[in-house]
Amino acid sequence: MNRKEAIDTIFCNINKNDAVISSTGLISREIFKDHNSERNFYMVGSMGLASSIALGVALNRKDKEVVVIEGDASLLMNLGSLATIGHFQPRNLAHIVLDNRSYASCSEEPSISSTADISEIAKITGYRKVARVSKLDDLAKTLAGINKDSGPIFILAEIELGGDRNLPRPMDLPANAKSFQNFLEQQPENDYRDLNGEIEKSELIEKFRNTLRDISISNITDFSGIGIILYDSNVLLTSTHTDTRSTFPSLDHLSLEDQDCLDFLIYLSQHSSPCHDGFVFFNEKGVLTHIAQYFVPPIVPGIKPNESAGIRFHSAKYGSCINGIIATGVVSRKQLAYYFIEGEQYLVK
Repeated sequence: MNRKEAIDTIFCNINKNDAVISSTGLISREIFKDHNSERNFYMVGSMGLASSIALGVALNRKDKEVVVIEGDASLLMNLGSLATIGHFQPRNLAHIVLDNRSYASCSEEPSISSTADISEIAKITGYRKVARVSKLDDLAKTLAGINKDSGPIFILAEIELGGDRNLPRPMDLPANAKSFQNFLEQQPENDYRDLNGEIEKSELIEKFRNTLRDISISNITDFSGIGIILYDSNVLLTSTHTDTRSTFPSLDHLSLEDQDCLDFLIYLSQHSSPCHDGFVFFNEKGVLTHIAQYFVPPIVPGIKPNESAGIRFHSAKYGSCINGIIATGVVSRKQLAYYFIEGEQYLVK
């Protein structure tokens, strides 16, 4: 297969909403000629950095699949990016290298990819799936077999040297950067219906609100308050440094509105509980995933603070504006319950 055939096959097999970062030279020019779109970022003039830019996009927009397309010579100039990608493990990143064993965009000087097995390096550095293909059908099958959220993925496609060099150049780079930025800022429509067994968003919010209400009317003698975060794990990656699994091994079985879950949340909200500080996290399925988590969102201009409320209240209010947060809620020490969606405050009655 040649360069054009490989690129056409890639674009026929990726989603139209995927972000695409391409390396400097003929690869970007080929894409610009036949597949120009606001979802493309042409990395002109910084050879080797396409994969680093793609990593940054993937880590900051976990709701979007990110595809980086570069040549073997480009990657060889920045092999450290493989180790960095392998370390951070972005599950939404697909890394495709078109290997013609040369600096094709220059004067076709030979590279060292014939002796440096780049695909093996990707495997060693921690990519979850690594494939090496030399035929168009195999490339198409590999791309079709990629599951969402299964990255980082590495595909090395062996292509022929040569191809059209009389290709248009993406010249208006500020406009390209702006259109790509606008593409990234487009917010996804979160649809919770019949997706991997998830419940509808409206029903999820109702369960969330009812849980806050039930906590607020419970008879708790040493109540310290509680904060709850409802988040979309497809968008927002969460991690924890607390050893909650060994302390509470049955955490995964607790869901919103279940009596066992409510009893557990009431226990957590007591001063006597060692985990009464921080926030409790539920994912888009309504399943409890984290407890006693620090949650310190940035202050959002335009949202006025409440001088009579505490830190947990403001963390929930500002945090509800973060992409990937579905809703936040608190029950104050006076057992007043509030929930927040995109900065809007609601009292639970």
